[in-house]
Amino acid sequence: MLSVRVQSSLSRIVALCVCAIVVGAVPTVAQTTGGPRGATTKERAFGVLTDFRLGLGATWLTKKDERFNWDIDFKTDLDIFDVGFARASVFFNFETIAGTEFRRVDPNQANYVLDMSVFGRLPRGELGATFHHVSRHLTDRANRQGISWNMLGVVYGDRLTLGGVDIRASVRALKTIEHSPQVDYEGEIDGSLKVTVPVNSRVAFYTDMTSVIVQVDPSVFDRNIRTGGLVEGGLRIGYSAAALELFGGWEARIDADPIALKTERLGMLGFRVLTLRP
Repeated sequence: MLSVRVQSSLSRIVALCVCAIVVGAVPTVAQTTGGPRGATTKERAFGVLTDFRLGLGATWLTKKDERFNWDIDFKTDLDIFDVGFARASVFFNFETIAGTEFRRVDPNQANYVLDMSVFGRLPRGELGATFHHVSRHLTDRANRQGISWNMLGVVYGDRLTLGGVDIRASVRALKTIEHSPQVDYEGEIDGSLKVTVPVNSRVAFYTDMTSVIVQVDPSVFDRNIRTGGLVEGGLRIGYSAAALELFGGWEARIDADPIALKTERLGMLGFRVLTLRP
């Protein structure tokens, strides 16, 4: 018979998993809808500029499509201040997609994500309010019309450790407050779940899953709710100054091409170099 403590831990895991997957019916996220975000839980601290995390990665996209060969990302996650019961953060992600349409290495789009958030610490987890901005740009292609949107919403994140296994989950709900004429997104709900299993003090295996549902205005492009997601697994190796992640996965990326407006299914193999603190 399980002890009360173990039963409580198991119930928390179930709750985290439900929160992460209830928002999507597919195994799972697009870079521009439901995509990268800052950490939703961090260790309590007091002061200014209390946390700073960097990441740089390159992903080979296995789909046989001349538009999508490489996905290169640079991200930074900065805590502006932390007063113990609350903190404010800024997250920025720059993404370049490269293909072979016009040349052997042909960057064809650049995407920018900016999140500004304020989190309050609860007895369990953190609850935050966030401003979410996305801007998409074609590279070396004619595009006189801007593609961007702004959202406001709430995010909840939680974290627990069970038998050395690190489990993190978050759920986010966003409402569009402004967008360019070429955007039909009205809001989105997304959830994520990441499980990290350490092998020793330097090496760990991890799996990361995200699901997203995007509500759209059917009068713009005559389409209905969009769903997408990402499932990824890999190896994390810690070194003296940084950590290396080697991973593979699968993604259903909503509107991977900002003009074609189609969900693309993409296989992935890649690496990331990250600051040591995950």
